[in-house]
Amino acid sequence: MTNPPAGLPGKPKLFTTCEYVGVFLSWFILVFFLNLWFNILKMNDQQSFEVSWAYGETTFINASDEAEARRIAVGMGRALGLGRVLWVLPAQVV
Repeated sequence: MTNPPAGLPGKPKLFTTCEYVGVFLSWFILVFFLNLWFNILKMNDQQSFEVSWAYGETTFINASDEAEARRIAVGMGRALGLGRVLWVLPAQVV
């Protein structure tokens, strides 16, 4: 990096474009892996629930508790046209 000629105001650049890209990618990778780590930890707390819909279909859903399983099932029922949720029960491991 060269100094500006005498008598002309100016200051040296702190970062080049390449350094900005490197910093951005570093933060992006850090956020990506923190999100992945958080999701893996969250999945360890989940259990399976059996959901029955009005049209006679039964499905298994992974959720942290029965209330979350019901919220997921109601959303699925609306989106896929499965009807209303009859019941949500913890799945039995055989």
